Amino acid sequence: MHMYMRGGRTGKYYARLYLAAKGRKQGGDAWEAKVEKALWRGTVALGNTDAPHTRQGLVKAADGRSWSDVQAGNFVKQVEHCRWQYLIHTEGFAWGGRLRYLMNCNSSVIIPWPLHFVAHFYPLLRSEGSEQNFIPVKPDWSDLDETMEAYLSDAGSARTIASRSAALFHDRYLTPAAEACYLRRMIKLYAEVQNFEPKLWKEVELEEGMLAKTPREYDCEYFSYKEPCNGPPDPNVDASKVDFEE
Repeated sequence: MHMYMRGGRTGKYYARLYLAAKGRKQGGDAWEAKVEKALWRGTVALGNTDAPHTRQGLVKAADGRSWSDVQAGNFVKQVEHCRWQYLIHTEGFAWGGRLRYLMNCNSSVIIPWPLHFVAHFYPLLRSEGSEQNFIPVKPDWSDLDETMEAYLSDAGSARTIASRSAALFHDRYLTPAAEACYLRRMIKLYAEVQNFEPKLWKEVELEEGMLAKTPREYDCEYFSYKEPCNGPPDPNVDASKVDFEE
């Protein structure tokens, strides 16, 4: 099987990074130019087995607070998120895709810590110390109000965290170049442990029995979600003879 990222998929990915960068500019690099509240929008009825009521708990904990701009629904465009000083991250059924974009803002990101899932950049997250780059709160949000009041009273600390986050993620590890480098390295290491050699070309029959070579391709994202996708590989299947093309 030969998997590659099509131009359309890759284009959308880079477009999202561009939107995050544009949003940061729209919000202004200056901390004082941003809305002095904590923003969250999303669907409440999402949760995993470890934290089934995470989002409901957030809405309840933020209800009626002076610092809160937390709402279920009434969505805010990704490009506009960077206009707020504080951005709240939540997971759902699985890892929360929004975090990579929130960390691209020059804003302080609030994360229920520890997270249940993992993404490739999570090892760079620092919850305390001289390299702190986000604001941690308890998974049940019980200290959210206390934490927000503390940082609102010490805006300098929140501004420093935001600046440190933007420098690490927006300017370095979540740039298109850095992410492409990571993907290339990941694919190379994956190739070293797989038990078959990918075939990049296949023969197709043309008119009058003539044969021609054509490149094989299979959309990576489509393959990842192709059923069945919730079980281990069949040990009786010889992977070298599997052709995933339709």
